[in-house]
Amino acid sequence: MSAATDRNVRKGSTRQLFVRSIRAFFNVIGKPSTPQTCRDTSMRVMTLRKTPGRRFFPLIFLSLGLAGCAAYRPQPINPAATAAALEARSLNDPGLMKFLQKADPTGHGWTLERLTLVGLYERPDILIAEDQKLIAESSLQTATTLPNPTLSLTPTYNATNLMPSPWKIGPIFNFMLSSLAERPALMQAAQAHLDAAEQALPIAAWMVRSQVRTAMLNLWTARQSEALDMQAHALAQQSVALITARVNAGQMSEADQNTAILTAGQSALVEAAATRRVAIARAQLAKAIGLPTTSLTNVKISFAGFEHPEWPTDIKKLQENALTSRPDIQVALDNYAAVEAQLRLAILQQYPGISIGPGYEYDQGANKYLLSLSISLPIFNQNQGGIAKAFAARAVAGAQFLSVQQSALDSIDQAVANEQASATEVKAADALLKSVRVQKNRLDQQYNGGAIGKLRLTGGQQALVQTELGAVSATQHQDEAIGSLEDALYHPFIGVGPRS
Repeated sequence: MSAATDRNVRKGSTRQLFVRSIRAFFNVIGKPSTPQTCRDTSMRVMTLRKTPGRRFFPLIFLSLGLAGCAAYRPQPINPAATAAALEARSLNDPGLMKFLQKADPTGHGWTLERLTLVGLYERPDILIAEDQKLIAESSLQTATTLPNPTLSLTPTYNATNLMPSPWKIGPIFNFMLSSLAERPALMQAAQAHLDAAEQALPIAAWMVRSQVRTAMLNLWTARQSEALDMQAHALAQQSVALITARVNAGQMSEADQNTAILTAGQSALVEAAATRRVAIARAQLAKAIGLPTTSLTNVKISFAGFEHPEWPTDIKKLQENALTSRPDIQVALDNYAAVEAQLRLAILQQYPGISIGPGYEYDQGANKYLLSLSISLPIFNQNQGGIAKAFAARAVAGAQFLSVQQSALDSIDQAVANEQASATEVKAADALLKSVRVQKNRLDQQYNGGAIGKLRLTGGQQALVQTELGAVSATQHQDEAIGSLEDALYHPFIGVGPRS
């Protein structure tokens, strides 16, 4: 099986997991099954054990047989094939459409929520997070298994005394008996690492949403700005034509004409820059959802959620919940639990373990049964270095937890302050836009009544366009602030309903 095929199989499995738990931050746990080859090997060994006259050799075969259960299977990567598959992806992919139907059956249109689901389906971040969890699960599996005994054989041939037999031979098995609390400490540390690895999935999922939201906001703002900049350029060209006619009629100077021409040229540059921002924002959105930029050609994207984002009514409650249950805070807490278990283990390791070795020896015709005991003597050290290192590691983990929690609190405070300031900016922009529109309506009436000319009316239209551009910028700032609060609280506000 190639790596690309294996990835597709795993990806399909992951998508099914998303379908079952997409709104619960993908809290899925997978358990590897026991290979069939192990069972076959065990059955063969059980058959050997039933053979008469075999005392110790079946145990040897059992050890050697079970040691070879796992088999290596190469999975080469074909860069050309993977590159072609990446370039061929689109929003019309049958697998993607099936996933969207299961994950969001009532959804329609390419909204923030549905494009986030596309990102979760297409981007490899989720597979990486899932594989990190599998690695942590394997570490826990290692911690729960008993250490293997060692088998030693020391055959001896006595050339002096050949009767009744010159041979001395027998197997000896050595078992390491550590403290009864040592394995639970290892298991506790491995479990804490697994708990931390499980948080990688919701962190990756939220990162996808955050990047999709930011890209959509940039594209939405860029498109509005482009449309207004096109109007401004058209009005500037219209103003040049009107002024040129007045200059030819001797009613205005050439300086006024040159100023108008310069303004029109600047507006053309502004329009080109706005078109560039649209192209960049579209590419940014394609990257956020894990698709080629060409996949968004002629795709109608819904920005309804950005026009009326929900603002929470109880920030304090959401803040308290975030400071205790944010995934990154849970990771820091799990890491602290892991080093706490490692400290416990280091303290236990100051007491020596015992090695016990039962065995059998055939000594020149005599059957002998052996039992060896060995213990390390804590004379020169009692693991003081390991214990000191574990204490220091716990102190560092505790400080890191406080740092993560403080960072979360700072992010929340900054986002709230930003939103409040941007809300004031939006109110000021709306008030100014309302005033300019009133003035524009008055100019329309005066123009229709013959009181003013076309040039004065065009100037009023230009003022309105510039004010609308300011309002678009203010709205973008407010949505960015709300998006920052989303990321700080791990709670969605944009795209989930009208403002309360």
